[in-house]
Amino acid sequence: MLTSPNGDYVKCVLTLLGDNIVHAEVAIRYPKAPGHVFRSIAQPDVQWKLQQVQDLSNYILRAHNLVRAAVEATDSSKLLDGRKIATFLDQIISNLHSARTAVTLPKKKSITELQENRINKCFTPPLPGDLLLSFYVASYKLICAAYHMQQPTVPGRHTFHVYQGECVIPWLNETLLCLNCAVQLCQQFRDKLSVFHNCNELQEFIEEKHAGDGTTQTITEKF
Repeated sequence: MLTSPNGDYVKCVLTLLGDNIVHAEVAIRYPKAPGHVFRSIAQPDVQWKLQQVQDLSNYILRAHNLVRAAVEATDSSKLLDGRKIATFLDQIISNLHSARTAVTLPKKKSITELQENRINKCFTPPLPGDLLLSFYVASYKLICAAYHMQQPTVPGRHTFHVYQGECVIPWLNETLLCLNCAVQLCQQFRDKLSVFHNCNELQEFIEEKHAGDGTTQTITEKF
């Protein structure tokens, strides 16, 4: 159940299956409705996808495939060199960041996009012409935002009041925690590789510098 944190402006009961909303019942404070509350139910045969959750899944899958590719490219007789490992890590970290961004930084939709969104045409009774709904994920919460359109004071400029209902999605919270840990571990590994790479470059520079007089120096570092 999604409820408004600061009052009973929006109440919504949703059934979320994976990245699909398969059922929705909404109760929204609306002055023109009987009792000042508008109630509606999404048609049972209609479901819609939360694209953010789908994007999250796709990026995690890409990171997983990169890890598998790195493991498969390494066998007992041939190890990957530092540069190839660093490339794999950069790609993995990039996908993990994109996965986290997909749900922590939701893309804002314009009023025109909301008006054209088929979600707002799935309810029975139909939503009033001056009322729009938007469902999206913000971090580990599922949000139902109701936009009550007002008469524009400036021609061509939309004005509206926004009411929100929200609830915590436990499995999404756990996923974000795992993502944060994965990014941290990969970044630590990547930083250590950079240290070794810099030491190797310094060693090569010193050896080339002293190659003319037949002397060599060795640098050893303890990590």
